[in-house]
Amino acid sequence: MRRILRVWGYDPRVAAGGQEALELCEVQMPVVVLIDVMMPGMDGWQLSKKLIRLPEPPVMILISGSFKTEDVHPDAAVLATLPKPVNTELLHELIERAISRSEGPPAPNEGGSPASP
Repeated sequence: MRRILRVWGYDPRVAAGGQEALELCEVQMPVVVLIDVMMPGMDGWQLSKKLIRLPEPPVMILISGSFKTEDVHPDAAVLATLPKPVNTELLHELIERAISRSEGPPAPNEGGSPASP
């Protein structure tokens, strides 16, 4: 997964488990967090619950071999749950959507229509 993310131009941070992932997020909060539900120690569900409680939680995409279908929640902190093997095309689309969502709409006079007099 790390290699695919790098090919797409991202700089992924990788954690061996939920606690390490939480610590990485506390140091530098990413826009998107890909979470494997089955991690040692703190599992993906526990991690997602902790991340949701943060003042500005990241967008989360949960991945698991136990999910049967892809499920996208466009307005939730958990943007999607994806089964393994991951549909990389959908994953890339979801990451781009999360990044766009985090950037928000352009500020006045930053693109879009010119300011009124």
